[in-house]
Amino acid sequence: MSTLETRKIESVQSSITMTILLISFSMLFGTLLMGYMIYRVRATVWPPMGMNDLGLLYPTISSILIGLSSLTYVIFEKMVNSCRLKNAKINILLSLLFALGFC
Repeated sequence: MSTLETRKIESVQSSITMTILLISFSMLFGTLLMGYMIYRVRATVWPPMGMNDLGLLYPTISSILIGLSSLTYVIFEKMVNSCRLKNAKINILLSLLFALGFC
């Protein structure tokens, strides 16, 4: 087999493997989300006894931070593709900062 044929086969195998992985993760996420929804709907009291109500402040801040992290990462990719590496470095550092704030 030539090197070109081997690369084509490896490319197809990689695509199939990535597709299976993404489908598996999607099914896992869907299952966890559905389990939470069923638990929440069947609960007579929410939040469960002994737990404090979290409110909307922390989830809102987390959503904003993860959104900003994603946005700065997309900008980073565009900067790298246009060979503006100084701006790319700033954006990847901002992305990492927002991601750490999300944690």
